[in-house]
This record gives sequence, C-alpha cells and structure tokens, in this order.
Amino acid sequence: MKRFNNFLQRYVSIARLQLLALLALLTISAVPGATMAKSSATKKSRHAVRKAVYTQRHVKSSKAAYKYAYNVRGQRYYVLNRRSAKSYEKVGIASWYGKRFHGRKTANGERYNMFTMTAASKVLPLGSVVRVTNLINKKTVVVRINDRGPFVKRRIIDLSYAAAKKLGYHMKGIARVKVDVIKFA
Repeated sequence: MKRFNNFLQRYVSIARLQLLALLALLTISAVPGATMAKSSATKKSRHAVRKAVYTQRHVKSSKAAYKYAYNVRGQRYYVLNRRSAKSYEKVGIASWYGKRFHGRKTANGERYNMFTMTAASKVLPLGSVVRVTNLINKKTVVVRINDRGPFVKRRIIDLSYAAAKKLGYHMKGIARVKVDVIKFA
C-alpha cells in the first residue's frame, strides 16, 4: 500500500507540473505578438515574451476606458465610457445603409428610418450625437448613434441614407470621413 501511495504522489506531482507548463504555454501563445522561446532561450526571445506579457497587462488595465463589451460573429467590441468618448475623434471610411434595413429594429430598440439623421457605431455609446465631415467635399452633418455597426474591416461609421445624401456620397456607397463627438447619451 505504501508503494502505491508513493507512486500516486509522484504521478500527481508530475501531472501538476505538466498542467502548469501547459497553462504557461497557452498563456504565452494567447498574447498577441508573443513569440515562443526555443529550448535554447536567447535574450531576444525572453525579452519578447516579457514584452508580450506587459502588453497583455496594459490591455487589461486599459479596458477600464470601456463601458461594456459585446460580441458579433466571434469578434469582441468594446463600447467607450463617457470619459473616453469625450476625446473621440476618428478619421476613416464611412458607409451607409438604407432600404434593406428600413423598418427593422436597431440596437436601441427603435425602428430604423433611412430618412432620419442617424448612424451606427461599433464603439460609441447609443444616443451619442456626432458630427461627421466628408473629407473630400467638406460637407458636414450631425447624427445620433442608434445602432451598432458597421461590422466590416476599416469602416468606422454607418450612416443613414439621408445623412449619406447630405454628405454627397450616397451614389458611391463609401467615403472618407472625420467623426467628432458632440454630445453623449
């Protein structure tokens, strides 16, 4: 019986060590930009791992700038809180959405009307009012955020048909714009 207990204790100790090693490997591989250290660890690889762990901590602590998070198609998006959204100013691509979504419910529960001055944003709080400027022709509109989106890479805002028409890009579909927050929800 004593031999069996000794065997069991060794087996449990080895299993714990293997589990810890596996958790360490998973933690390092889950960090964006982290590189796995080879068996002959060099100073460079150790530095890369240290830097990646620091980056992960920094990202965790900076999440305080967000109000809450939501998932769409496996991607996680963070909505800015009031303090962070005050300084929100972004330049990027805007698109517009119209007939296909007309009459459907938006993220805040109201019905989408393509003839009102509304917009969808991934990161701004619902109910926020923003100024959108077309950087090509310098036309400006003020819209209220009432929906989530656009869930397409490199797009920062989805405008209603009416807003896109006022900005002069309703025929093209997309335009380069600047978004500034005016008022928060």
